[in-house]
Amino acid sequence: MSNVAAHPIDYWAIRRGIKLAIQNYPDLDRLPVHLERSGDVSPEECPCAILFLTGRTTPADIQRISAGRRTDHRLMFSVWILDYSLESLEAATERRDQVLAKVECALMVDRTLG
Repeated sequence: MSNVAAHPIDYWAIRRGIKLAIQNYPDLDRLPVHLERSGDVSPEECPCAILFLTGRTTPADIQRISAGRRTDHRLMFSVWILDYSLESLEAATERRDQVLAKVECALMVDRTLG
């Protein structure tokens, strides 16, 4: 028997880290980011982001020789960007896409993720 203790993954801390990376990105003006919330938001809350953990795998090709003592996981998250417009769906979609592009940049800039 080994004395190596397995450490559980703190999924909530990972979500919080992603949330902070998005909220702290200067071009996003403190965009509201919700964790694992339903998609029902009021127009006053828009634009906003909702972050979901959508999957977890343990691919064989990323496991090391220490497998059995350590397992590497690949986590998948989805970020929904919601916006609303009285003008048109096209206007809301265009603004949503602009916010999404900034969220992608925020996640690329934060080198502590991944």
